[in-house]
Amino acid sequence: MKKQATVTLYWPVNHDILESIEATGCKRFPDSFLCNPVLNEGYAVQISQELDAATCPIAYICEFELDYADLEKFSIKQSPNIYHQELEMDKDNLQQLNDAISGCIRVKRVFKKWMQDI
Repeated sequence: MKKQATVTLYWPVNHDILESIEATGCKRFPDSFLCNPVLNEGYAVQISQELDAATCPIAYICEFELDYADLEKFSIKQSPNIYHQELEMDKDNLQQLNDAISGCIRVKRVFKKWMQDI
């Protein structure tokens, strides 16, 4: 069976959200978590450094895969910066996103308030 092509998405999270993800076996984002996953790791880093690490002692960048066919089910929002693209999420399509995740949600990077990146 041929493996489908996937796209990697990134989602900056705090420690509480990471614990909720881990409680699912790293398969799902919690239903209470409403934020937009982004299509560019650099944008996720920027969000984490500017927002999450500024308000939390530790922040994480999670990465996960979606099949390209599943990605087309979601609306992609782009800011004026061409590299800042994100999926528009609400409670209804968060469930759909969770069902479409291919594999596990992984921690890609960790940021601490007193450090840039570890």
